[in-house]
Amino acid sequence: MKMYVFSSVLVSLILVAATRRVAAQTEQVGASNVVAQGASITSTQAEVNPPPEPHPGISDADFESNQQWRKTPEFKAMVSEITGISHIAEPRGYLTTNEVERIIFYMQSPHHIARIVASIAAGMGRSDPAKSMLIPQLISLLSDPVGPVRQTAAHTLGIIGDKDMIPHLEPLLKDPFLPVVRNAQKAIAKLKEKEAAPGK
Repeated sequence: MKMYVFSSVLVSLILVAATRRVAAQTEQVGASNVVAQGASITSTQAEVNPPPEPHPGISDADFESNQQWRKTPEFKAMVSEITGISHIAEPRGYLTTNEVERIIFYMQSPHHIARIVASIAAGMGRSDPAKSMLIPQLISLLSDPVGPVRQTAAHTLGIIGDKDMIPHLEPLLKDPFLPVVRNAQKAIAKLKEKEAAPGK
């Protein structure tokens, strides 16, 4: 069951960029139709009601770079490798050092889709030495320029982290990307529950 959940999330993340691209194109077509019909928007109205972002939390440059990367063999290799690791590690219940090193490799990728997918995979590192290797990488991704990367890193820290992660997560409560704020709130709540659990 866990394998299925991980694979589903992975596929969803990979497809989200394409979905957002279609949405952006649809928005552009709609705008062209409005202009063709002679409609106009004053500058004041545009300031009060700005158009929605075509790809929230992701810069245009990052978005376009990832769109190109998705067409490369390297992208397919990343999907294959991370999915393969999940198929082996989930039933086993832990990550080997070699698997952790490969996940960290993708967490440091210049492509945000790889960083997102690797951050999700890091959630399988619930015990040491994997956990102690992955947590510093996740903390560094909390300041990633791409909102969905920060969002995913916060979520995973809530799974494999402890109360010492809370000071790193608290600044995200003021993040401009709302999904980051929500995941930080959930992660902090989860870590506090862990600390309060019997036996702690």
